[in-house]
Amino acid sequence: MQRTIAFTLALAIGALCAQPVLSQDTPDPTKIGFLNMRRVFENYWKRENIEKALRARTDALEESIAREKQRLADLGDELATLNEDSDEYRLRRREIEITRYQIKLDQEDEMRRIQSQAKRKEALLYKDVVRECQAFGESQGYAAILLTSPLGPDFEKTAELDIVVATRAVLWQDERLDVTDKVLEFLNAGKPR
Repeated sequence: MQRTIAFTLALAIGALCAQPVLSQDTPDPTKIGFLNMRRVFENYWKRENIEKALRARTDALEESIAREKQRLADLGDELATLNEDSDEYRLRRREIEITRYQIKLDQEDEMRRIQSQAKRKEALLYKDVVRECQAFGESQGYAAILLTSPLGPDFEKTAELDIVVATRAVLWQDERLDVTDKVLEFLNAGKPR
């Protein structure tokens, strides 16, 4: 009987001594952080690079539109000098209409490509942020980092309530648990100088 008690006591003492060593591999189950993804997207340096690239494509499209409008205006001026009953007038008018239609299709196609690229780059950025949040959380001993999206000051004027209710899982959190600034610091530490 004494041997059993001594053995049980030795096991209990061993378990208590081993717990701090074993618990180093598992995160603290009470350490949870909240991340405002909107703020992360607005302040992550990679987002700025993506926006610059997309802005460059959009600016190039706008320049192309301006050139094409000028070309149409020049064709219109040329058309105005022709006799309306002539074959040349009809050919020029047809050419202008075909050109106008082609320009419109080309512009719409380029806008779709720019929007598609923007969506793809945002998805890649989101994936990058999630991966970096995992690295940050693991390095800091967090059990979880949850996405939060605070209500804006003009929420009642601009929000679609059904969408907000369906997508906003965290209704409140203690602001001391917000890790957005820490995660942004972690993310932006990799910004090239």
